[in-house]
Amino acid sequence: MNQSNSVTIVRRRLLAAVSTSVVLLAACGGSGKSPVATVAANTGTAASAATDLPAALEGTTAETTAPASTAPVSAAPAPATAPAPAAPTKPVATVPVSPSAGGTLAPLQKFAFYRIGNPANVGSATLTGNTLSLEGQDYAGTTLTAGNCSINTNGLTLCSSVPTQNTFTLCGNNKGADKIRSRYVLFDPQAVKLTDVALLKGLTFSGYENCGQDNVGTQAKGAPSATLAFDASSNLTLTQYDRVPARVTNAPSILVNLSSDTVNNGTTARFNLYRSNGRYVIIATGVPTNGVTTTDPGTLIAFVQN
Repeated sequence: MNQSNSVTIVRRRLLAAVSTSVVLLAACGGSGKSPVATVAANTGTAASAATDLPAALEGTTAETTAPASTAPVSAAPAPATAPAPAAPTKPVATVPVSPSAGGTLAPLQKFAFYRIGNPANVGSATLTGNTLSLEGQDYAGTTLTAGNCSINTNGLTLCSSVPTQNTFTLCGNNKGADKIRSRYVLFDPQAVKLTDVALLKGLTFSGYENCGQDNVGTQAKGAPSATLAFDASSNLTLTQYDRVPARVTNAPSILVNLSSDTVNNGTTARFNLYRSNGRYVIIATGVPTNGVTTTDPGTLIAFVQN
C-alpha cells in the first residue's frame, strides 16, 4: 500500500468515532467518539471552500461547501454589570469573560501540553527567554506570545496561535518521514478542565490541526483547518477545509463526550474542554488502539472559541 492510500485510510478512521454515520474530526489518522460509529462515504462535487462558519445542516453525511455564515457566531458574552446600590457601597466585582486583545496577554513561561499519540495531558514545558524546553529537548529561537508564535528548530517547523489565547499548536514533519502534522498543543497550566457539554451552547470555534497545512481551495494554508459550531442544544456542526468542497458534518450533543474516552473502529478518542482567559479551548485527540505508527501517529487538534 502506498503512502497516499495509507493516509486516506487513516483520515477515515479518525472521523469514524464521533457519530453513527458522520465523519467527525477527520485528518491524518486518529480516532472517533461513538460506540456504534461507522465511516460515512465521502462524496461531493467540486466547489470552493468557504471560510465562513457553517450553518446547521440537516442530515449526517453532508459534504458540501459551507454557505455564508448563518450559524450563531457567539463571542464570549459581555461582562455583567452589577446594579447600582441604593446607598454608596463598594461595587460588586464582576469577572470579565472576554479575552484580552491581541498582543496584550502576558506571555507564559510554563505550559501544560498534549502530544500526538496520547489522549490525555502528558506533561509540562518551560520557556526561558526564547528557548522552549519540551520533553528533554531544547528548542531555540522560539516565540510563544498570543498571536505571535514561531518555532524553527529540531523538527518542529511550524506554529499556530490566535491573539485571544496562550494556546499554541506546534507542528513538524515527524523527522522527515511523514507530512506536516500537529505534534504538540501547549496551553495555560492554570486552565480549568470542564466536562459539561451544555457550556458549549451557541458557541463557535476555530480549529488548528497540522498548522493549517492541509487546507485547500480558498482556505489559505496556515488559516484554521476546521470550524465547530454548537447550536442552542449543544448539537455540533463541523466544517473541514482539507478538500474541495469543504466537508460539513452534523452530530448530536449526546455524541460529544467530555468526561471519558470512546474506543471504536480501532481508535480511542477524547474531547478535552478547558476554560482559559475567559474562553473555551477544546483539545481533541485520537489514538490508534493498536499503537501509533509513522503513517498513523494519531490526531491532535486545538479548537479555540471565537
